[in-house]
Amino acid sequence: MACMGPNGAVEAKLLPLLNQPMTYRINSRELTLFRQGKPVLTFKKVD
Repeated sequence: MACMGPNGAVEAKLLPLLNQPMTYRINSRELTLFRQGKPVLTFKKVD
């Protein structure tokens, strides 16, 4: 784990999700990853 405390708990749940196939949606400034139709993670482009 890279994070200690509460952030480490989130990391422990997120990493196994990223090892499985996901659907995704790309908007003009966002990439959203979905698992079973629900958004799991959104990356936003910032300048």
